Amino acid sequence: MSEKPRELVVRQHERYRCDLPAKLELCSDDAERVMLSGQATGADGRIEARLEDASVGGFGVRTKVFLPKGARVLVSIQVGEQGDGDDASPVELRVRGRVQRAKMVERGPLYYLGMAADASEDAHQLSLEVLLAHVRDLWVEEQRQAEGGASA
Repeated sequence: MSEKPRELVVRQHERYRCDLPAKLELCSDDAERVMLSGQATGADGRIEARLEDASVGGFGVRTKVFLPKGARVLVSIQVGEQGDGDDASPVELRVRGRVQRAKMVERGPLYYLGMAADASEDAHQLSLEVLLAHVRDLWVEEQRQAEGGASA
């Protein structure tokens, strides 16, 4: 009996850790293939999640809902507001991704979904770039505070 070699995971891009609320929505083709119970989604039909890390190549999210490898999803993250005062409205970025791995991390259940970014369309590429800039800014600020420096 031969033993399989352990897979070596090498990251192609630097990942930035974060902890941001996110929502997941199955892309239309996969919505027919992956059936979710009514309890899996919120009133808006999307899955609650937390964005844990992001890079040019992809991102990681934690969620209570298992999604299979290959599932295509839209990941939505609120990154601020536009407008002033009562006219302010949330700015939501939507980036398309494909589940590359799904791992149960707690018996709650809680899953970590590793996703590859799909920025094949200009709108998704721009959203990914804005998302990464936002996450990098948060990460830099967190590092600055950890080192004891005050933010400017």
